[in-house]
Amino acid sequence: MFAADPLARHYAQLASDARHLKHVESALRVFFCVPVAHSEDMADREMSVCLEAKLGEPWLTRAEGHRDIIQRFGRFLSPQSEYVNLIHRSDVAM
Repeated sequence: MFAADPLARHYAQLASDARHLKHVESALRVFFCVPVAHSEDMADREMSVCLEAKLGEPWLTRAEGHRDIIQRFGRFLSPQSEYVNLIHRSDVAM
């Protein structure tokens, strides 16, 4: 991804641990989730689910869906992905 991603995730974790989320207006709380929202690391995915659970819907469902994709395939899927092609083939059992 980007060189500063580990640092951003670090500060997102610190902010979460310090419970800063509850002190920020609701429209801005989603920005606490951004550093982990696109990570393919399972620890980050679990952190994303925990953070986005505090935001409620639709954020929680989105975070859980992303986590489930990483659990199943080990990475996010692109439209060109071989996994996407396999999912749509009727002769391949998943």
